[in-house]
Amino acid sequence: MKKIKLKSKMDLSLKEYAVYATIALYANEKGISSISRDSLLNLTGLKTPDTITEYTNKFVELGLLEKEYFFTRGKKLVRYHLLIPNANYLWVTQKVFCGNTELTGFLIKLAEMRYSYSSHVYLTNVEIIKRMKISKNTFYKLIKLAIQGNYISKNEYGYVIDPETFPLCKSRQAKDKIENIMQMSPDSRERKTLLTYYDPFTGEFSSKIGDVDAFLDYCLSGVPKHNKQTFEEKIPEIDYKF
Repeated sequence: MKKIKLKSKMDLSLKEYAVYATIALYANEKGISSISRDSLLNLTGLKTPDTITEYTNKFVELGLLEKEYFFTRGKKLVRYHLLIPNANYLWVTQKVFCGNTELTGFLIKLAEMRYSYSSHVYLTNVEIIKRMKISKNTFYKLIKLAIQGNYISKNEYGYVIDPETFPLCKSRQAKDKIENIMQMSPDSRERKTLLTYYDPFTGEFSSKIGDVDAFLDYCLSGVPKHNKQTFEEKIPEIDYKF
């Protein structure tokens, strides 16, 4: 599971959005991404490097990123510096890279439309089409592929996003709990337990943590003495690793 930093309301096509999101996915905390064009082609499903160049040049023109060129062993490479001071965050897994560039962009945009911290999209088809600025034919083609691929499901209220593709981000309550634990003594059992399964620099939890809130409540309860094996047997395992 990884975190994408995205700028809201970007005027990009679905394919362009997929490429931008992939660059952002492989950026470090400073917003610098060194992903190669070959990797971008493999992950997004695009066919030619020229298309990557065309899209990234557009991102530069729109002020979304800057390019830094450098040479390694005589080969010209590029780093991307993302320019997104006010960003939204989206958690994704490798499953989103389905080999269909347009579908990847569609899924990412749809996931951004989820209600609050849920997996639900409470919007009508007309509202989704309007927000994405796509045609009805494109929408119905992609929504059909998304359902067939089990990326989403439909219910009477709208759509439900697959949490194994787009895991739910931590709630405001969970963030407050983490902050409270991190303010404890470095030697406290609560803080040590949290840091065993949580990386404060990336904001990611171990794949062993299924219910983040339940785990944080356990830490805040004082963490009764246990051995590691017994503790991990209590945690529902979810494979969100790349």
